[in-house]
Amino acid sequence: MNLLRYAGFRSGIAVCCLLFTSLLACSPTTPGSSSVPQVAYVGELGVRDGGFLSGEPCGPPCFWGIVPGETTEAEAIQILKAVLGGVFEKCTVYNYEPRGIGCFRPNLGIEFRKGTDIVDGVGFRPSDRITLEDVIAKHGEPDALYATADGIPSTPRQ
Repeated sequence: MNLLRYAGFRSGIAVCCLLFTSLLACSPTTPGSSSVPQVAYVGELGVRDGGFLSGEPCGPPCFWGIVPGETTEAEAIQILKAVLGGVFEKCTVYNYEPRGIGCFRPNLGIEFRKGTDIVDGVGFRPSDRITLEDVIAKHGEPDALYATADGIPSTPRQ
């Protein structure tokens, strides 16, 4: 009888270990990790909603696994290269203040915090239609607005 209890206890521990390992395998990508999130970017699909409404692969302020204030320049470049593939080669890296990366197809810009290699902000033109009603339904009433003269993300200029 004691032998059966011991065998049941060992089986329970094995099941718990298996569940714990499975949960670790499903953990989301976090800034600073070496894994790159899976993002739907294939030519014509463009940026989609950038996760702004869908939360895929992450939601605001995260964009494709890039989190302002946390992600480094090297990590952002690694993510962009993985997601954009050869399209990244057409992006421009600006090494003057404000430093950043500008990709005009897709329309997206990343700026780095002055004097650091930390992402300060991400801007993009979504290829999916996003209405003001969608934004309010998902995120609530805005407390601020940002507008640019040309309607596309701010990118560093000389």
